[in-house]
Amino acid sequence: MINTKEKVAIISGSIHQGDAVGHDVCMMYQTLEKLEYHVSLLALGFNANLEQQYDCIKIQQISSLNDYDIVIYHHAFYFPQINKLLKNFIGKLMIRYHNVTPSHFYMPYKKQSPAAYFCEMGRQQIANMVNKFNQSAYWIADSNYNSQELIDWGVNAQSEKIAVCPPFMNLNQKVRTDSNHINNDSSNKSVNVIFVGRFVPNKAHKEMIKVIYAYKQCIDENIILTLIGSHDPLLQQYDIEVQQLIDELKLNEQVQIKSFVSNEELQQHYQQADVYLCMSHHEGFCVPIVEAQAMGLPIVTTNTAAIGETLGTNQMSSSQPSQLSDYVYFAKMIQQLVVNQTLKQAVIDQGYQNVAGRFAADIVEQSFVEIFYRFALADKMNNA
Repeated sequence: MINTKEKVAIISGSIHQGDAVGHDVCMMYQTLEKLEYHVSLLALGFNANLEQQYDCIKIQQISSLNDYDIVIYHHAFYFPQINKLLKNFIGKLMIRYHNVTPSHFYMPYKKQSPAAYFCEMGRQQIANMVNKFNQSAYWIADSNYNSQELIDWGVNAQSEKIAVCPPFMNLNQKVRTDSNHINNDSSNKSVNVIFVGRFVPNKAHKEMIKVIYAYKQCIDENIILTLIGSHDPLLQQYDIEVQQLIDELKLNEQVQIKSFVSNEELQQHYQQADVYLCMSHHEGFCVPIVEAQAMGLPIVTTNTAAIGETLGTNQMSSSQPSQLSDYVYFAKMIQQLVVNQTLKQAVIDQGYQNVAGRFAADIVEQSFVEIFYRFALADKMNNA
């Protein structure tokens, strides 16, 4: 352990303990505090309980970051207020890139929602940061996919100033000690398929519904897809389109939508599910994939963007569907996991190994600490 009096500010536009970025922020705080850094969280807003657990400062209340020796800025959406503060910051800057969804997914809804604008501005903002801070900042991507985006924008791929560290994830209550939980009594039982994620266009809910339709038409009507996630009131048109497709394909008995569930209810859905289905068009990491693997669920998914990288090897995935036969292919992957218990157990075991070997808390913490020290001490070591 290196004793230090250095002050670290961890910054994000907003910090909420329940979301992926918020958890990553809070675990970085706890890790650096253990290393005896003085750490503060800076944001426009926080969960109420966060302010009781952490040193939280509203970013509106400060005019300079130069009271801090190190700043770790988490970029996941457009945050214009940070520009001026980083411009005048003279300490060490580390930028944690979680990805920003490309705006084209939201363009059909631009009359109702500003999401397309904010996504475009968020991606332009990180591109501008690369241009401005390329020589001075240190870059921590949470996937190789995100790292490649930074490189495409101009970060030197050969530089010692860019690294990949997966996000901290809240898996402590999810990882099964016994991955063999197959229910062999599957006769007269509907296949339960689950997806967890916000109702936004890049999550491709309509693609999942088409897979369930293919399963019903070609294999068996005894299948239920449960879609769990929050809804954006400004994206009601997307919700309407999802429901219209369910109605058009006559899948009201096969598709359930749950806008809000408690943590306990979510755990029950995971426990009762047979397969986790993900057809997302764009993910910078995809935490729910890891959570589902940790719960002992086999995954059927696309390998789009960072999903294949997060998913790991020897899993059930394919490219984004483009024609009817592709949806049938995904449906048959689900069927294989239902009828072939040996295959299902092998996929579950491989998924569990993926989580335990790459994303367990101690592994992520060690990776982050090594990268942080390497970046924090870089100039000092060079000048020694």
